[in-house]
Amino acid sequence: MKPFARRQLTTQKRVFNYSLSRARRQIECTFGILSNTWRIMKSVDTDVLPAIDIVKAICVLHNFLLAKELNRIQVASDSDKDNWRTTGDTSARFT
Repeated sequence: MKPFARRQLTTQKRVFNYSLSRARRQIECTFGILSNTWRIMKSVDTDVLPAIDIVKAICVLHNFLLAKELNRIQVASDSDKDNWRTTGDTSARFT
């Protein structure tokens, strides 16, 4: 998709250009995050259809690992709440 030329834009065209620019920045940022995490993104030299499948697989793996990490943090946090009475630190205790 291409933005409209900047000459005498209507409000609707200006909003479209802004939305398109914002979407492009978001996609570039997402690909930057994925390519820093997954090396295969730096060397994907294939046709469009396999590349789409590779990107989908990487997104699924990224989301899976993110959910797993959040779950691990939650479990650790819950475990800390359960064990606050058994630690020697009395600063977190309520009287």
